[in-house]
Amino acid sequence: MQLLPEIADLEAYRAVYRDASVWLPAIREICRREGLDADALEQAPPGSHVVFRAGPRLLIKLFSRLWLSDAVSERLALGRLASHPEVNVPRLLAEGSLEGWPYMVLDPLPGIPLNQVWDQVELRDRLAVCETLGKTMSALHAVPTAGLDELTVDWPAWLAERREGFSGAQTERGASPEWIESALAFLEEMWPEVTQGLPVLLNADITDEHVLLAKDGGRWRMTGLIDFGDAMLGDALYDFTAPLVSIIGRDSGLRRALMHGYGYPDTALDASLSRRMAAMGLLHQFADLKYYLGVAGEPAPSCLANLLVALWSFPG
Repeated sequence: MQLLPEIADLEAYRAVYRDASVWLPAIREICRREGLDADALEQAPPGSHVVFRAGPRLLIKLFSRLWLSDAVSERLALGRLASHPEVNVPRLLAEGSLEGWPYMVLDPLPGIPLNQVWDQVELRDRLAVCETLGKTMSALHAVPTAGLDELTVDWPAWLAERREGFSGAQTERGASPEWIESALAFLEEMWPEVTQGLPVLLNADITDEHVLLAKDGGRWRMTGLIDFGDAMLGDALYDFTAPLVSIIGRDSGLRRALMHGYGYPDTALDASLSRRMAAMGLLHQFADLKYYLGVAGEPAPSCLANLLVALWSFPG
């Protein structure tokens, strides 16, 4: 008997993704294969892939056939980071495949996604969390990349694809022609500066859903980083896009805390760095000009230069 649904496209996947009853037969079979208790299964909050808690200490992650490469990236990244405890990530306990759907059994990290509690976190703890995140990113980017060939991309060519598809992608996401034209002109100007970065291991999607926090002694602290399905080798600055936009927004104090944690001195937080980070933000796989403008808040930036100041500059 087939345990998993036939999924032809994203629309079909979205139609059943949140329905635990669709996935439970497969998750129970994975539990049987791996010797896990199937009596306390609970579907975890939504992400790109199907995740179930198997009791208090285990997660089962079932990778959608729509994004099979995510399983490869996650396996390689978690495998490498297992010997680098300075980057706190889930531990991969077992893996396999069921009807062509890869799965992993993970020892999860303590904590909950930042986006669920950020509005409860006071400023001193936000600053500490951002500093810790910067330190974690720095440690991640220092991990040796030898043997991670499957995560290698032709960086200039990969960015060129993002640039060539920029207009269509941003039009689809609701950006105006004027903003798109301005962004493309900026990217043309910045192109020589964004295609020369040395390859490091990137998470490539450090959003507010993938940074975990826990309360300890009345203070919020960062407990780790999850989801390496988009992991690849590329320019370190690329990894700053997601946290700067989804976590920090227009708060320049938090922005500086992140950069200080990473190891940037004040003297390096200059206009040149701001412009390079803005260019990476526009070239990001999930770049969304309209969303960026919303994050920048009120008054809404009237031009790209003002958007750069709102999201990527470092005023003292």
